[in-house]
Amino acid sequence: MWKVRFLGIDKNGYTFLKEIKDDLFSSESHDINDSNFIEYFIHVADHDEEEATKILEIAEKELRI
Repeated sequence: MWKVRFLGIDKNGYTFLKEIKDDLFSSESHDINDSNFIEYFIHVADHDEEEATKILEIAEKELRI
């Protein structure tokens, strides 16, 4: 399974996406220099043999709602 990090989303946007397809999205929180940084990911399963560019196309398609 691929995990594709995506940018340009805030916590409210992530919560909205997670409510639509809970198993498709995840986040990781990091404490760096007294700040908290959150990475957001979309999971692309069943495409382990695909090239990265194809995975990005699949992820972009899933993000269109």
